Order: sequence, then C-alpha cells, then structure tokens
Amino acid sequence: MGEAMTWDESEHPRGEDGRFVDKPPFAIRLNGRDVTSKYVWTLKYSPDQPRVPSGHSEGGRWTSMPFGEWAVNLQNGKLRGWRGTNPTGVGFGSSEGQGTYVAKDEKLARFFAGADGKVSRYEFEEPRNPFVVEGEEMYLLTESDKLEEPPSKSDSPWLAANKRAVARMYRETGGEWDPDLAGKYLSDDLKKAGHDAVMVSSGGEEWVVLF
Repeated sequence: MGEAMTWDESEHPRGEDGRFVDKPPFAIRLNGRDVTSKYVWTLKYSPDQPRVPSGHSEGGRWTSMPFGEWAVNLQNGKLRGWRGTNPTGVGFGSSEGQGTYVAKDEKLARFFAGADGKVSRYEFEEPRNPFVVEGEEMYLLTESDKLEEPPSKSDSPWLAANKRAVARMYRETGGEWDPDLAGKYLSDDLKKAGHDAVMVSSGGEEWVVLF
C-alpha cells in the first residue's frame, strides 16, 4: 500500500458502460480534501471481488473497492478510522464477527461507544483479504428469521456464513440463542476461509471488523 501502481488492463475493473474504473492518476478524498495522486490506497482489483446480492436494487454490480474512501496516514501508510468503546473499554458487540470494530466516520464510532463511551482515532494496516459485505442485512444484529431457514444454494456467501455460525451456536447451547457465541463462530468461519476482516458498507456508513 502506498507504492506507485503500474496500470494493468487485465486486472482493473470496468464500469457498466465498459470504461475502466479509476484509471490513474487516482482521485481520492483525504482529510476533507480532493487529492489527485499517482499512488493507490486501496486493494488491487480481484476477479473474486463480491457482487451485491440479487434481490437488492443494485443486485449484480461489483461492490466498491474496500477502504477506497478511508483516510490514510501518509507518514506510515496506515488507514485511519474511529474506535468507539464503552466505559469498561469494550467495543461494539460481535454481530458482524468477533474482533476490533473500527468506523470510517466519527459519528458511527460514537454510536458504537454508547452514551457514556469513549471515541478515539484508530490506525491499522489495511487487511489483505477482507470479506466485503455491501447491500446486505446484518443478520445476527437483527436476529433475522432467515437464520432459521435451511441452507440454500441461493444464499449469498454472507448469509451462508451467518447460517453456519448460528447452527453451530445452537449445537453448542442446546437450542438457546447466544449472539456473542454466534459472532465468535462467524469469525471462526471467515478466518478459516482465509479472511482477516469483515468490511461492511451499509446505509451510507462503513466499518470494519479486524480479526
């Protein structure tokens, strides 16, 4: 991250109109300013990059590049977000997995922290292989009825991972609902698949769960 990027047409995505997306020089938003740079601060495009699930208004399109609009510390190349913790120093739940929850914007971090919590800047290395969730429900947070349904080939990868975590939770608890345990098993499932974080874009907000 932070190194000059060589333009490679075979790897870079095209938009729906067939044009390349974000061909250098890259236009980025950094600390409230529009900056044009020959440096790229996002993960390289991968053909495995997920699409928005069918059934949503933008179903089928590529998800946005992870961390494309996050602030960057130019001195060390780390991403900058906001961390919200409650008065005991514990972060926000585990509904998207068990880990460190970091918000792109301070407002969301304050929600994570609660009325009496603390919000602070948080720097971290860009995850190498985040599981990207865009345009989907936070199934554990909402205790969605879909979690009780049998696995289906039509399930998105995110829903399928949540279902596996809940099924394992029920086996462990004898049928009792335990969201923290489900969150732990969700993290275990995603880490086993090679992911080191969950990157969420929902309702105009972005946050990441670092494993």
